[in-house]
Amino acid sequence: TDDFDGLRDQLADMKPYAWTHIALGAEFGYHLLSPNEPFGEGAAYGNKGVSKVMVILTDGRQTEPSFGDGTRSVAQGESNLEAICRNAKDSGITVMTVAFDLRDTDTRDRLRDCSSDPAKHFFVAEDSAELAGAFEDIKKQITAQVYISR
Repeated sequence: TDDFDGLRDQLADMKPYAWTHIALGAEFGYHLLSPNEPFGEGAAYGNKGVSKVMVILTDGRQTEPSFGDGTRSVAQGESNLEAICRNAKDSGITVMTVAFDLRDTDTRDRLRDCSSDPAKHFFVAEDSAELAGAFEDIKKQITAQVYISR
């Protein structure tokens, strides 16, 4: 989107509620960027004219159990997140992650490792001002990739 004010307004309206399912959010993001089902609107992987960026933000650790390998557990949700991030990066998607007011070091480490480049694509924000700064940096990185050609 280029409606950053609208995006900021939507983010400001979001309130934490109950369980945290980071893996599920990442999975939806990955599928929305994919040219494959269930959504199918994403540009083909490898399309030189398209930059695919997925931003994962969380203010909590994975607390919702997830399915996988015949089990349903929080640890499986963490494993699912790691696999989704690997698959997204292998597909050419730039993964940027934001830990917002997040004290859990294991989750911070997982988010750092999930990002495409921990030095450039992993952000820690302790308050709303730092969160705004992180998204400003994300915006700059994304728009730096945009160019007009004939």
